[in-house]
Amino acid sequence: MLTSVWAQVQWEKESLELQAPPGKGEVVGVYRCKNMGDKEVRLQVQAACPCLRVELSKNPLPPGESAELKATFIIGDKEGEQNVLLDVQTDGKEARDTTLKLRIKIPELIKLSTKLLSWRIGELRPTKTLDVQAATDLPIKVVKVRAINNACNVTVQLETVEDGKHYRIHVTPDATINKPCVSMIAIATDQPREKPRTYLVYASLRPVLSAPVQSNPPVSTHFQPAEIPGTILENVPATQPVGARGSH
Repeated sequence: MLTSVWAQVQWEKESLELQAPPGKGEVVGVYRCKNMGDKEVRLQVQAACPCLRVELSKNPLPPGESAELKATFIIGDKEGEQNVLLDVQTDGKEARDTTLKLRIKIPELIKLSTKLLSWRIGELRPTKTLDVQAATDLPIKVVKVRAINNACNVTVQLETVEDGKHYRIHVTPDATINKPCVSMIAIATDQPREKPRTYLVYASLRPVLSAPVQSNPPVSTHFQPAEIPGTILENVPATQPVGARGSH
C-alpha cells in the first residue's frame, strides 16, 4: 500500500529496518515510489553518510509509473545499530524535501571477556588473559595479535583454544616500569572477508591507591560516666572503656 505523499510522488515506506547477515560486507534496502500526478517528476537523493550508496531505477519518473530507490549500506568495521538518513527532493512548483530513514542492525562477530587489563604500580604483575570467542555460528579466526602504542612494554601471546571459535591472549607487563602508562592490543581477525576487522583492548599500569582521607577524628571510646546520659555504670573507673550495662 502506498502511504506517504510528496507532491505527485507516493512512497510505500519512509523508513526501513534491516538485519545484516554475519560476516557480510554490505546490506541493501529498497524504497518504492510511484508518480501519481500528470507531470514528469525528477528526484534528487543525497545520503548523509559516505557509507551509503543510492541508485534510482528510473529518473525522471513519468506520470503513473513506479521506481525503486536502492540504498546499499557498506558495513566496513561497524557493529551494533546504525542509523542513516537520506534526503530526497522533488522538482517543480510543489517541490518538497523529505527524509528517508534507514536502520541497520549489524551483529557482533566476536565476544571479548574484557576490554581492559590493568595492574597497579608497586604490586605484583602476573600475566593476565582475555578470551576471544565467536559471537555467532560464523567461524572467525584471530590471525594476529600485537601490542601498539606500547607505553607499558607489554608482551602478548596468542593461544588457540578451538580453531575458528575460541582464542586466549596472554598479556604480561614490563615489571621495571614504575609510572602510569597505557598500551593497546590489536586483535586482527579474518572476518568479514571483504574487510576483516581488528579489535582493540587496553592494558594499563595504574597509580598506587592512596590511603583514604579521614575527614573526622576518630571517636574516643573513653568516656566519663556523665558523658553517657541514661547509662547506669557500676564500679567502673572513669578512664576505662565502657559499654552500656543498663537500658535507656
